[in-house]
Amino acid sequence: TPAISSVSFKYPEGWQTVKLTDADKIAGIILRLNKTNPESSLIIRAITGKLQKDVDFKALPGQIADTLAREAQNVTIISKDVARIGAYEAIVVRYKQVSKDNVNFENIMTVMPTLNQTFYLTARAKQADFSKIEGDSGKLSKDFADFVSKQQ
Repeated sequence: TPAISSVSFKYPEGWQTVKLTDADKIAGIILRLNKTNPESSLIIRAITGKLQKDVDFKALPGQIADTLAREAQNVTIISKDVARIGAYEAIVVRYKQVSKDNVNFENIMTVMPTLNQTFYLTARAKQADFSKIEGDSGKLSKDFADFVSKQQ
């Protein structure tokens, strides 16, 4: 199956694509969306590589949350779980992060492993506004999973 390097599906109202920079592409980012009301973003990153057959899926939420808490700055894990999104088992990690200018953000990172690629979808908004984009975040994850399953 060829690797997915571009994305095409319908986004909820108010979400706009942002042109990817060369740095984005080098980092594996295949889609960047922004919304202005409330100010929020969704980034989808793809890492190419075979999924190990013996991976312990139930251990992944804890491993991913631990790595995130260790490697990202000012992160507090809210929840970590396994969820079914479309045709895929995914890991969903919800976390708070305080920016350099002391703004509280809330994020949902959905990690969706497939046979040849792992996708990282991160939705982010100010903590006070996050509940306003939570439904969009779930819809974007599901619609992306449906898009991916059609490419496989």
